[in-house]
Amino acid sequence: VSFCFVDPSSESIVTQLDQHTIPLPLTMADPNPVFLNGEFYIYYLIDTAFHDWYLTRTTDLINGTFPQRVLEATGDAQTQDQWTGSGSVIKDKDNVAHLFYSGHNLDFSPVEAVMHAKATDNTLTKWEKQVNNTFSGTGSYSDFDFRDPDVFITNKATTIGCY
Repeated sequence: VSFCFVDPSSESIVTQLDQHTIPLPLTMADPNPVFLNGEFYIYYLIDTAFHDWYLTRTTDLINGTFPQRVLEATGDAQTQDQWTGSGSVIKDKDNVAHLFYSGHNLDFSPVEAVMHAKATDNTLTKWEKQVNNTFSGTGSYSDFDFRDPDVFITNKATTIGCY
């Protein structure tokens, strides 16, 4: 196994935190990358609180945009997505972006379900949750470990799959 790294430059987002109005928690978990129009959109969970989704964009995997929160866990014990978990982002045949993520709540049965959000703009930073599209693995699947959906569209763009 080989690892590589780059020393942060003086312009690095890590070394220039004073230029930003929000703190940058350096606790990245579960990256969910998607490559669109020559740019990597790296969605990931912040491993604090209820695991909100954040995004940084990069063209070279060395320099990136300042991370921003794009999907918030509710933190509410009355909702399936009290906690959010990993997932995937895709675009459909009409070029609409969809984010599929895990909703986790220990007070619910099932504990975990796949949830859906749609992009409300072209920046892929603003998402509207589609709570009526939530589904679970109830039945022959585990109600506790049904998470981290990898959603895809077939080459003919006629079928959506999930695993």
